Amino acid sequence: MIAAEQMNPTLLWVLRDGRTPHALPVSTDCNVGQDASGRWTLSVSRGDSTLVSQTCDSRADALVRAAELRQILLQFGWTNVISLYQAAVEGFDFKLIAGGATNVRGSNETHAIEVLKDAPIRGPKDLQGKTVAVNTLNNIVHLMAMAWVDKYGGNSSKVKFVEIPFPQMEPALVAGKIDAISVQEPFAAAAARRPEIRVLSNPWGDVLPKFLIASWFASDKWIQKNKPTAQAFVRAVNRGIDAVHSDKEGMRAAMIKWSGLSPEMVGKIGYPLFEKGLAEKDLQVTIDLSAKYKLIPRPIKARDVISEIAK
Repeated sequence: MIAAEQMNPTLLWVLRDGRTPHALPVSTDCNVGQDASGRWTLSVSRGDSTLVSQTCDSRADALVRAAELRQILLQFGWTNVISLYQAAVEGFDFKLIAGGATNVRGSNETHAIEVLKDAPIRGPKDLQGKTVAVNTLNNIVHLMAMAWVDKYGGNSSKVKFVEIPFPQMEPALVAGKIDAISVQEPFAAAAARRPEIRVLSNPWGDVLPKFLIASWFASDKWIQKNKPTAQAFVRAVNRGIDAVHSDKEGMRAAMIKWSGLSPEMVGKIGYPLFEKGLAEKDLQVTIDLSAKYKLIPRPIKARDVISEIAK
């Protein structure tokens, strides 16, 4: 879900690989309440790059987009944390501004590695020489899959990882085109319902007990020039987090309404933990992993990508 200050047109920027910001226009036909800065709008996205209306095809295009961001076309965006780290080491001034979605071992598992029920794959070592689907190479799903394989006795360099969008993973697995899928909710729960598919692991919790998956971000330059608006946005996000915790049935009803998922499926999905504010330790663990697996050329400090308004 993406919220934005009401303006026409409204653009949000979604980072896919840290180097190519994508512009996403936000509809203004539904709001999420009032705040000090006025009306806020809501748009629903599954995070699939095919839903993005504009795509940068080259580094040059990305630099043009970045220049536009610095001219205050940016309001707010939602990104997985790895893309933000990649952007940071490239020199972009994006900062996380509010709490987001967190994976927690045991209680808030949002990801699964799944295989065919009769496949002779029982653990990480069995994936060596096999083909595993991830939604994007060199990003969070790929990173955690490699870390899981290596942590539990396998060798990730001997696993072939290929890019397949989440919605297309299940049919590719059933058709025998790949050996395993590293898949996020709600696609993980949907695939696991099929009798010929079984869950091999919830690898994210196996690798790290707790870490931030994704959250809201903005340009630091924009934040400094528009602090009251940015702070109002954070307050609106925090009210939404309070609502998630106080009205779980309301949250499920909203998911059914906006995602098109059935009530049965909504009841089977593994949900992330939503928390107000940001903890450096929940970011530093994935920063260090990203550096270890060379998704970023050098480690950075978590505090350097957290805005002062993230409260």
